[in-house]
Amino acid sequence: MNRYVIFTNRETGPDLAPARPNFRVAQQAVRAQSRPRRILWEQTVLALEAARRGLDVMLNAGFTAPLAAPCPQVTMFHDMQHKRHPENFRWFDLPAWQFLLFWSAHVSRLLLAPSQATAGDLTRYYRLPEGKVRVAQHGVDSAFFGIAGRRQPERFLLAVSTLHPHKNLDALLRAFAVFRQRHADFRWW
Repeated sequence: MNRYVIFTNRETGPDLAPARPNFRVAQQAVRAQSRPRRILWEQTVLALEAARRGLDVMLNAGFTAPLAAPCPQVTMFHDMQHKRHPENFRWFDLPAWQFLLFWSAHVSRLLLAPSQATAGDLTRYYRLPEGKVRVAQHGVDSAFFGIAGRRQPERFLLAVSTLHPHKNLDALLRAFAVFRQRHADFRWW
């Protein structure tokens, strides 16, 4: 039976893992709210934890990977905004993004991208062989589709995003305000 260890930060609860005997949550003493601390933890403690637990492979779900991990790694790159739109990054953040993502891409055995466009960006910007990058589209568990049958019907626009400037949420909010003048029954989530 495969065994899975899900490393979480202090802000993440134990309900992230499926309630199955082969899944274990290993909550770590790091606060993810502080990106520099999280990355320092990832580069040191996470690599040590992987060695201590004898992991066979590590999945890094968000761009960065421990550069000295003791096992093969698979890393998810959701986009390549630091290359496509570097103007949307603070001057002191951009060098760290460029360094960490470049090396994460090169130390990982396999990279996952949510689209063919991001996969193409990875191979082009980092000069990677195409076989190192695979498309794995984002998705949700089928259980989430049952939620619609249990909620009060209402029409809404759902915007799932971070608050980074390149997400252009101000323009989306202005567009929704115009849209809502004709469709007052819609709400913004």
